[in-house]
Amino acid sequence: MTKIKLNDGVKIEKHAKDNYKKKYPFTDMKVGDWFTVDLSKNDSVRQLAYNYGYKEGKKFTTAGAGGLITITRIE
Repeated sequence: MTKIKLNDGVKIEKHAKDNYKKKYPFTDMKVGDWFTVDLSKNDSVRQLAYNYGYKEGKKFTTAGAGGLITITRIE
């Protein structure tokens, strides 16, 4: 059997899925807090809100009108 050498100390870039923590204030939101985003720059903010909520046990609602999308924490 061939032995495989394991190496350590390799720096790995953070995965892109953690970008929502920097781009949107999900982590700072309390129930009732909300923010708006221009729909032309939404970067799938609805999906990001859902994913963050699922991972952290929080719930958000989204509504779009007038070229803006509003994200509200509801739980």
